Amino acid sequence: MKLYAVVPIHYGSDYLQWAIRSVYDVAYEIGVFIMRCPWQDVATLIPRLENDDEIERIARSYDPENKIYVERLLGFHFQEDQWIHLTTRAQTQGAEWVLRLPPDEVWPRETLDFYLEYADFYKSSVIKVPRRHFWRSFQWSCSDNFRADRFIRCNGGGEAREGPEMRENLWHFGYARKPYDILYRTMLKWYQSGWRNGWFEGTFLQFPNRKADLHPFAEGIWNATAYDPKRFPAMMEDHPYWPMAVIE
Repeated sequence: MKLYAVVPIHYGSDYLQWAIRSVYDVAYEIGVFIMRCPWQDVATLIPRLENDDEIERIARSYDPENKIYVERLLGFHFQEDQWIHLTTRAQTQGAEWVLRLPPDEVWPRETLDFYLEYADFYKSSVIKVPRRHFWRSFQWSCSDNFRADRFIRCNGGGEAREGPEMRENLWHFGYARKPYDILYRTMLKWYQSGWRNGWFEGTFLQFPNRKADLHPFAEGIWNATAYDPKRFPAMMEDHPYWPMAVIE
């Protein structure tokens, strides 16, 4: 399988190096596309903490085989335009599959190996995978029944397929980050209509006192349960958030 990994990033580079390292051995190239505008959005109300130079420096910090391609995107304001541009490079290089790799997702190696074989066997147009959502630290996580589009077949194929649950689902760290990053997300125009009223102050900032009904949009899901960090690979111990009981 010729796999091209696409990393769209506008902010939140604190997991970027670990996301890249988790797929580095199986992708022939990893394209990091730095977006001036947020995914699915056109504007923000507060500034980013990171700039493009810092994001690019982090993206290139692990590249022993010269696989990292970085491009800074300007003027892309809609998801469809962004995704078409991001996948064009993969298609022109003859990639069979594109792996959509958000900068806050890290693949467990056994899970990645399974899904590479799964995608190659079924030849579906899209493979959707389950995720484990870490909550405020590496020690607590939430689960749900949703699947995320992560493998996209370049030349189409059969219908989209939902992959099975794994012993270790894809690790999502989107809510295991500094409160400012989450506050920034709540200020994005596209998200504002979906956030539950008072969620940031009344739910996110109330951990560890509140561990139930945590999802930012849907009620009644995401109950945090304890997770043993020893289940992570050794590379995660290098992360600065590793020892934190609550990421602040």
